[in-house]
Amino acid sequence: MATEEACTETETETGTTVFGIEAKALRTLVVLCIINFLVFCSYPIPSPFLPGVLTERGVSHGMIGIIFSSMTAAMFVLSPFVSLISSKFSRKTMFVGSLTLEAFCIACFAFIDRLEGTTLVGVAITLRVIAGIGATVCETLSISIVVDVVPPDKVTKIFGLMEMFAGLGLMTGPPLGGLLFQFFGFETTFFINAGLLLVTIVLSFFWLPSTNSMKPEEDVVHASNLLTCKWVWIGMLAPTLACASWGLLDTTLELHLAPFGLNPFHIGLMLLIPAATYLIFSPIVGLFEFPGPKPLVLLGFLFLCVGTLLLGPSPFLFFLPRGSLVLDSISLLLIGLGSAFTIVPCLEMVTEEVSSKGDVTDAISGLLSSAVALGNTVGPFLGSSLTGAVGFEWCTSIFSAITGAAIILYFIMSMNDLYIFSRENKSEKEDDDFFPDISTDAMVLP
Repeated sequence: MATEEACTETETETGTTVFGIEAKALRTLVVLCIINFLVFCSYPIPSPFLPGVLTERGVSHGMIGIIFSSMTAAMFVLSPFVSLISSKFSRKTMFVGSLTLEAFCIACFAFIDRLEGTTLVGVAITLRVIAGIGATVCETLSISIVVDVVPPDKVTKIFGLMEMFAGLGLMTGPPLGGLLFQFFGFETTFFINAGLLLVTIVLSFFWLPSTNSMKPEEDVVHASNLLTCKWVWIGMLAPTLACASWGLLDTTLELHLAPFGLNPFHIGLMLLIPAATYLIFSPIVGLFEFPGPKPLVLLGFLFLCVGTLLLGPSPFLFFLPRGSLVLDSISLLLIGLGSAFTIVPCLEMVTEEVSSKGDVTDAISGLLSSAVALGNTVGPFLGSSLTGAVGFEWCTSIFSAITGAAIILYFIMSMNDLYIFSRENKSEKEDDDFFPDISTDAMVLP
């Protein structure tokens, strides 16, 4: 009887499990996936029409680029500090507050077309920066919540699933934005965009668990404490390069495809190739338990390196045909594939390396969110600058060379780890030889 009662008590505490995940945690993950889709859908909604509206108001192309990149720049700067703030408040409170802040800024953006000149630019940048603060907290804490509720051996699988919903949102946002603007106009489109985030606020408030992340100051692991581990740098470099390679396409692909005479719809279909590839392969990469996260990241680097090299194609590949849509399509597919293989495993890779330092969930989330934001900021800016200076073919070659340098760095670090491991084994063997194991059975008594 006592055993039966103990078993019943254990089942009540643990709850029903589905695929090795508790039912309550599974509900949280379903809500996070829906939120991920709606949030990432809201980000690109203004992209089809906002540049044109700003141009009509006399804003230069360079300043439009600054307005668009100001949000991701704010995310890059602030992401590492989220761990310091989240240790003083509950995650749910901060998550709901960040979504509310984003919704407010998007709703305010609806009135931006009533302004002119420097006032318009100043208000637009301010609203984008404040929205970036909300987005920073939201994206960082969503990673933290996943690590909190999911068993360590399933983090990569769930992260891949969440990235699939994020990719689906990024694919849906631009056509939805164009459709809303065409039928409802500027202001109503932003109000509907803010409405999407209001849905996420309601879902977060009622369905996310009230986890308490508040810790004493001495127990807080700062993001800077993790940077002493060399593999953390690779874990940050992976999403940075993936997002930069993808961001490169935003500002250069349309010009590269101009000789083909494609209309905007067909150019949009070309841009869907990496997005669709990422959407399909993110959950698949998450299922890979062998050979582990580090080799998967290396494979992602290789895909990105080859993809950007072929996209020009590079002047070094003189034997390849110029002006081939088939080659461009293959290149875009490889970039999407490389993004999935670099972004999805990096969370597990970094967690494995620094888990001995204590509760590092918020610190890891902050660093990875900062790396993603850096790639989203640098990619479009560097892509347009290099294309204007040296041309598209050399621009993609430089991006490929940067990824190639990351591959070399990866091999150097792996060889260093192998050398340290072999030395430690050799030292242990010498100690065993010097201090032999003396058992009582082997002793000869007089």
